[in-house]
Amino acid sequence: MQKHNESFDFILDAVSANHDINTYINLLRRDGNLTLVGAPAKPLAVSAFGLIMRRRSFSGSNIGGIPETQEMLDFCGSTTSPPTSKSSRSRRSTKPTRDC
Repeated sequence: MQKHNESFDFILDAVSANHDINTYINLLRRDGNLTLVGAPAKPLAVSAFGLIMRRRSFSGSNIGGIPETQEMLDFCGSTTSPPTSKSSRSRRSTKPTRDC
């Protein structure tokens, strides 16, 4: 994986087992983001310098499991608000964008 160091803008990490998160952080470009959605049983050891020196960020999201997803779908099905999704292609740009 070393040949891919500093080549990604974004990594979505869904691994719920213990793993070396710093290996993946090193794959990020300057200002890149790694978002963790898996929940390892033990805290991950994150190298602060791997983040600070390249202005990288590390974030997390509680996406919920199957029961929460089913609850959301049931709610949407019982109202006039059907579930929707939006997908877009990733693009490199130096200009900020805004979805309206």
